[in-house]
Amino acid sequence: MPETPQRVAALKKSHLFRGLDDNQLAWVAGQFVEVYCAEKQVVYNQGDPGEGFFFVFKGQVQLSHKVNKVEKLDGAFVAGDFFGEGALLLRRKRGNAATAQPGTILLKLDSISFKRIVEKIPALNQRFEIVIHSRDMAARMKFPWLSENETVYLLSRQHGIVLIQRLLLPVFLMSMTLIVLGAAYMNSTAGLSAFWLVIGLGLITVFGLWALWRYIDWSNDYYIITNRRVVWLEKVVGFYDSRQEAALENLLSVNTQTGLVGRTFGFGDVIVRTFTGEILFDSINDPLHAAAMVEEYWGRTKNEQQEVQRTVLRDSLRKKIAPPLPDAAAQAAPDAKAAAAAGKISKKTSNATGLQPMTFEYFLKTHWEVNNIVTYRKHLFILAARSVLPAGTLALVVFLLVFWLSKGGVLTIGVVALVLLVFGIIFLWWTYNYVEWANDLYIITTEQIVDIYRRPLGMENRQSAPLENILSVSYERKGIFPILFNYGTVKIAVGEIKLDFLNVFNPTAVQQDVIRRMNMSIAKKKEADTMAERERMAEWLAAYHQVENELGGMENKLNPE
Repeated sequence: MPETPQRVAALKKSHLFRGLDDNQLAWVAGQFVEVYCAEKQVVYNQGDPGEGFFFVFKGQVQLSHKVNKVEKLDGAFVAGDFFGEGALLLRRKRGNAATAQPGTILLKLDSISFKRIVEKIPALNQRFEIVIHSRDMAARMKFPWLSENETVYLLSRQHGIVLIQRLLLPVFLMSMTLIVLGAAYMNSTAGLSAFWLVIGLGLITVFGLWALWRYIDWSNDYYIITNRRVVWLEKVVGFYDSRQEAALENLLSVNTQTGLVGRTFGFGDVIVRTFTGEILFDSINDPLHAAAMVEEYWGRTKNEQQEVQRTVLRDSLRKKIAPPLPDAAAQAAPDAKAAAAAGKISKKTSNATGLQPMTFEYFLKTHWEVNNIVTYRKHLFILAARSVLPAGTLALVVFLLVFWLSKGGVLTIGVVALVLLVFGIIFLWWTYNYVEWANDLYIITTEQIVDIYRRPLGMENRQSAPLENILSVSYERKGIFPILFNYGTVKIAVGEIKLDFLNVFNPTAVQQDVIRRMNMSIAKKKEADTMAERERMAEWLAAYHQVENELGGMENKLNPE
């Protein structure tokens, strides 16, 4: 069981207790009692009353809830996380179930001890409120792009003062319009004319819609911190939609800045700098707390990576010094793995590269996958926009032909030949536009991303980059048509090079596909690099162990007794 100094060290790393001195931390640590979970243990069930607050000292706790008797996972809490505060502070029943994995050690506060701590350290109450609000919003919104077991720790909008500032002008103008209408009505013996009444009501409606639009615009921007990344969701209703994010391991620094108004009302900016720029959490509540959260999970990610490397190195060294006996099952494992991997490969085969669109194999497709290679094209709306002029020209030619025939024109061989020639030119014109659209390909393999653009009968431009070299992936949708038809640009930064997937359908899904494959490639490369490094170190240490044994044997021979 953890002693008080160990508890203090664990609590000190948590953003929840950031800023407390050692005496306060020691007092808080002394209020907890240990709960050791030798077996898989239910901490509480969905619907139970709130009777405890928990801090994960070691292990993992899985959260889940049931909907129509179907269990759904809600993420997991690991060492350093806490849970259970919402039911205590809001006096409500548990919204989900918590199950501790074997070997987990929890630090628990009962309701009386929890209340005592919150009353003695008021800063904790505000931090708990932020966490509860974040978790409740995340549970309601259910972001589809979250990965499995990805836990949302912070979900925030801009501070309410920012909303009030945005609403001041439209509300002021609406109020002034009402005052002017009222004054004109009171000072007029015949009352307002219908014209001025319509003008006034129209202005009030316009200013009211303006205020409503500003509120919706404010409510659609989110700043998110998970156990894997920081995310900025930005949406301007009807005009713009984007998501910028950075993995925790790619962060460089975390800073905060506040102005006079921000310091007065307790909000400010959190600036997260990455290799490719920065992600700005603009005017959020308690920026110091949010920055502490980013720093905690960023540090936790680095510690986890180092621990994995140490564990793998120990295993490799153990195998070098005392190699295990050969096992038939172990020898058969590689073949089994190879067979399993082969079974995952798509059975669909094709010789098409996507550069021969006139074969019509992928005539109007904007997305297909063959042998784990995904290919994207621009949205069909882009092709339709390029087809408007040829189609309009064709319609004009048909109209002129019909008009000419209605005025007594005669279809001679020359006229028919001319019409067919014009139709052929228009068809070739449209075909050229189609081939140019079809030859603009964005390809994601298991190792790299490729941007191919080839003009019909012209030069081909091909850019590619390894997946593990990608620094950031974001997307944006600008304008009414991209919002309505769900297409946009996925922006991929690779060093100083930008590889943008322009006007692809469902850019959110494309972004997630790139990130998923990028993470797989990075994990594969890290595993290969770590394997090579630990093999070298294991060889050195095994050689040292062998030399030490040889020298010990020689010394025994030289000095028998």
